[in-house]
Amino acid sequence: MKRITTKTLSCLALALLCGWLSGCRQEVSQLEALNKQATSEYEQPIRPGGVDGQPFWNINAKKFIYAPVLGFGSVEGAEAYRCEVLVGDSVAYKWESADTCVSLAGRWASLPVGKVDVAFTALDGTGEAIGEPQRRTMWRDYPFSAPYPDAARPYREAAIKGALFVHNIGAIRHWLTHTEPDMSFENNTYACKIIGATVRLECLLAQLMPAVADDALAIARNAADCLMRISQPADAPLAYFPPTYYLEPEAKDGWPHHVYEINRGKTMYLEAAAAAEAFLDMYEASKEEKYKEHALNILGTYRRTQNADGSFPIKVDIATGKATDAACCTPAPLLCLVERVRTSYGVSDFDEMAAKAEKWMMDNTMKSFNLTGQFEDQRMEDLKPYQNLTNCTANDFADYLLNKNELSDSELAAAIELVRFAEDQFVHWELAADENGFGRELTPCVHEQYFYETPVDASCAETAGSFMGIYRRTSDELALEKAKALLNAVTRAQNITNGQIPTTWEFNSGQWDYNRTFWPNCTYACVVRLLAMAELLGE
Repeated sequence: MKRITTKTLSCLALALLCGWLSGCRQEVSQLEALNKQATSEYEQPIRPGGVDGQPFWNINAKKFIYAPVLGFGSVEGAEAYRCEVLVGDSVAYKWESADTCVSLAGRWASLPVGKVDVAFTALDGTGEAIGEPQRRTMWRDYPFSAPYPDAARPYREAAIKGALFVHNIGAIRHWLTHTEPDMSFENNTYACKIIGATVRLECLLAQLMPAVADDALAIARNAADCLMRISQPADAPLAYFPPTYYLEPEAKDGWPHHVYEINRGKTMYLEAAAAAEAFLDMYEASKEEKYKEHALNILGTYRRTQNADGSFPIKVDIATGKATDAACCTPAPLLCLVERVRTSYGVSDFDEMAAKAEKWMMDNTMKSFNLTGQFEDQRMEDLKPYQNLTNCTANDFADYLLNKNELSDSELAAAIELVRFAEDQFVHWELAADENGFGRELTPCVHEQYFYETPVDASCAETAGSFMGIYRRTSDELALEKAKALLNAVTRAQNITNGQIPTTWEFNSGQWDYNRTFWPNCTYACVVRLLAMAELLGE
């Protein structure tokens, strides 16, 4: 046997070190290329207003990652307009134009992160200012700039730990021996949202961990049976729909009780689709036909109540089935449900309904780009166009498009545009430190909506899911790297001791109580996306 000398060991160590350094250099080079690609893409405005009559969707936007196109009012008698881009007291750019549309494309990359002002002044034929000067202030947000912190643990492990945390909550284990929700956990008042998510998460956990499968399926069955029992009767206008709200929360001073009170007798039209997904999960776990039948009956009600133009309302009166206002929902969850029953069970009865709904979406929301929030705690009739945009609407429809069996080039372009919008308006790759030099929130993160500028775990996970969808369709490594950065943040937000994935990620979260910051439906969204990433990477 040949003796290994110290010199041999030294050579081996040197070779390993050289190989490691070479790999590091290659990885750095790849990340630099992705960062360069991101910078180039950020110079491309998202759905620029003023082009082909496109309205300015960004009239209420406070921050941008992609170069914005801004719209200003015309001034009578103006021969030209002076545009000035100011950073602090310095003028970064200055030019004159005959157009009231101001594009920062071509100038965006050179502007520093921070507050940017655009001054817009009308000029007469002599170059003198006329009318009231106009001004727009915005935040030029941090661009994507890898590397970002690694995952705190493998994605599959994080997913299972997150699911187990929910499984072990007292209010969830309550379902083992009860057929009514534990209202000490006040979020249980949201029947479709929370009880439905409980069913879905427990059915999934039963697949992931056979050791807890019996308890998980018992919990899921009692929760699903409750949803069925409290659904509208077969002869009701909203037949088979479970309610958005069910029992009154015990705590009378919490947010759930507030929205419960202001929405008595009303329900969110689209939430029954989420409940139908839960019933299908329960059917697949138990093979009990009653669950699939109830899901198909829900779809039957959607088909019967669809508006003639293919649209659906957002909020309706339970007793009459009539819409509370003229606002129409983004039907992506319903379209996904129809796709599921077609591909999994061969049921094509609802294809025509889905085709009409998708056409309405393309002809309306995708043209106006009014990706408004559709949350049960808001009065939709009070919202003005573009007043409360959200990543949720964009990600939902992008996810539907990206998961279609057959995807046209125009549909792919629409999906990419939606995901870029979600990133532009709601992703924070970094945040400026506070006066003490500390971060305010864990980053990267994704804020939920204009009216709730707060980092939410589900928003982060769903945006990551949309980036994963782009990667699957295009092999775009930048999209994958963005998805990983966001999901890595989910693992870093996760409680290392008990596995809880907190819903909101502010570092001053002591201002929120347990029920306010933890929503099991959001955990479910994270678990699904974490598992998807694990599968994508072959973990």
